[in-house]
Formats: sequence, structure tokens, C-alpha cells
Amino acid sequence: MIYLTNTLINTFWRLYYSTDNSATDNQVVSGTHEDTDESSSTPNGKKPKKNKKEMWSTILGRTGVSKDLADYANRILESGQTPRASDINYLQNTLITQENLDSWLCGPSVKYTEITDESKKSILKSLRKGSSISTTNISGIYIWQYKPTGQQYVGSSIQLPVRLRNYFSHTVVENGKLLPLFYNTPITEWSLEIIFTPLDLTIRPELSLEQYFLLNPNFNLNTIRVANNPSGSNAKSLFMYNRDQTILYFSSTKQIDFINLFNINHTTFTKHLNNGTYYLGKYRFTREIVSDVILANLSTFDLQNMLEGDRVFFNRNKPISSLSTSVVLINNAQIKMCFYSLGEAVRHLQSLGFVVSQKTLVKRLDTGVIYCDHLCYRAPLFRSKIGKKV
Repeated sequence: MIYLTNTLINTFWRLYYSTDNSATDNQVVSGTHEDTDESSSTPNGKKPKKNKKEMWSTILGRTGVSKDLADYANRILESGQTPRASDINYLQNTLITQENLDSWLCGPSVKYTEITDESKKSILKSLRKGSSISTTNISGIYIWQYKPTGQQYVGSSIQLPVRLRNYFSHTVVENGKLLPLFYNTPITEWSLEIIFTPLDLTIRPELSLEQYFLLNPNFNLNTIRVANNPSGSNAKSLFMYNRDQTILYFSSTKQIDFINLFNINHTTFTKHLNNGTYYLGKYRFTREIVSDVILANLSTFDLQNMLEGDRVFFNRNKPISSLSTSVVLINNAQIKMCFYSLGEAVRHLQSLGFVVSQKTLVKRLDTGVIYCDHLCYRAPLFRSKIGKKV
């Protein structure tokens, strides 16, 4: 049985929470955390090999900086006190308010109490349909409960459909307490609750909310009590500035954010980061923190749209396949979504239950004619294309 507290999840957060910068998954793909710390490299430029035992001692909070954080988390667990925003700030090196935390706890949610093998696909589909954002970038926390014993596990992701599909297909590497139990018991013995969060890379709502629940002893299938601890407070942020570094457009602790959210090729990103050269002749990627910088405060879509416009100009002499056309879809709630290929846009519409023809979609581009409940445009989207709707 499904209990929906809010079907227009993204609309809810746009009304309540004005920031629209996208966060990324704290574990988008297992084993693909791509950030590197040059300060830990050997003289020949190669990263030293880590002893696996030492690595897991650090991750589990038994050594290093992680131990201080783990000790702090354990003191809260033992005290039985309700975690406050100040506790989250200390453990996650963030700056959220108590109002932020309370609003996320009361945010839109969905609960699945009767899960079967046959219902897995409909669960993933309902997530995409309920959120008006994009096919996979749906942010929030998920709570698994083993019904026979009441044991619980909490995790977070900005790609909830992808994460849950990996659980359902048993493609997550089996470790810890949850997965051995999850993989060896019927799915009917589990319930799933999801609390959706706004997409904001600066504050990281999904990690803050996960951290809140990790400080509750009822989540006894979790082995690590500090969210995203493997990258932890030692992770170096990456920044995207303009050429003279007076305007900050975007920041994250993970390269995968730049690659997935903004369609930047991994090799291209790494080249400009390491060489100090300019992406599209305009943007600089660096780990350098610049004081007195101007914050662009662009939404995820606005930044995606701006980059698409720059690509059109910068790559105007390069041959481009028609299939690589970037598409902007605008739904009935006037929420704009950017897709970097026709196929991506088609799959999104199909995930909403529409029968979609790529040929018809191409015909509807820039016409102002509604197709599958969406207005369809080629990116970049300019105000002149749809007047006051942009």
C-alpha cells in the first residue's frame, strides 16, 4: 500500500524553499568517487596505495579525523537527546538552521508498506511521476525497515530511482549489516519510506537529513554514524568561477556533480582543472577558495541553460549529430527540465506514462504546441522563444 503525502514534490519545495541548486548523490556509483587530493600524492605524481585495513578503520571512525566525528556522534546516541541543527553542522561541516532541519523533516514523503517483486517497477515509476524534476535526479533519504524485527537503515541520494533500482536488482556490493539481510530475505518482509528534499548543493539537505536519523539508535542496520564519512570533512571542494574568478557559479566536493548535472566530459573537466585553462573559453575549475567573490545564485536549470548557450557559440564550427540535440521540457507547473539528448527527453516522458515518438517530439520543438503535457524547445532556451514563460 502506498501513502503519498504530496504528489507534486518539486512544486512543494519551489514554493517553500527558494534555492534550486542541484545536489548530487553521495554515492552515485559504487567505487567511482573521483576527487583527488594532490597533497597526498607521492613525488612521482601517483597516489600512495592505502592499506585496506587502515582505510576501513578511518571510514568506520576508529582513526584519524573521522574518529573525532564518530566520537561526537556516539555521545549523542548514548545521551538519547534529539539531534539539533548545531550537531548536524558539526558533523557535516555545513551551516543549516534549525528551521531548515525542521522543514525537511516535515517535507513531502511516500511510504511503501507492502512491497512485492511485481511492484518494484511501479515504485520506481511512481517516484519519477511524483517528482516533476527529471528522470533520475530526485533527492531525499530512504529508510528500509525489516518488518519482522523492526530493524532500520537510512541512506540518502539525489538519484533515488537509480539507488532503489540497484537495491531491487541486488547490484549494490554486499557488505555491512543491511545488504546480507536484505539479499537473503523476501522483499515482502521489508517496508520503504522516502522523505524528499530540495536539490541544493550548498547546504546538502539530503545528507543533513540522513545525519539526523543516523543519530537515532533505532537505525541499527547502519554501521557508520557520520553521513558521507568516506569523503568526510577532508574532501576538497571544487569550484566553477568565471575567468577572473570574481563570480562563483557552482561548487561541489565531487567531480561527478559537474559531469552528470552539466554534461561536462570527464576528460575535458580534468584537463581544465589540472592545466588551469578555461572551459568553453569562459569558466575556470579550481580547488582554490576566493574571498569576496560574487555568488551567481543561478538555479540548476539556469546554469544548465547558460552552459548550453555557451556550447552552441563555442562549438559552432564542430559537426553535431541531430541526436545530440539538447531539449528543454516545461510541464504544466512551469517547471523547466534540461535533457542533453533527444533520447533522454523521450525516456523521461515515457517514465511519466506517455507513449512518445521521437519523430513527433522533434516536430514539436520550438513550436509552442504542447506534447505529452509539456512544451518542448531546443536548448538553450531564450526568452524570445516563449515570451514571459522563461
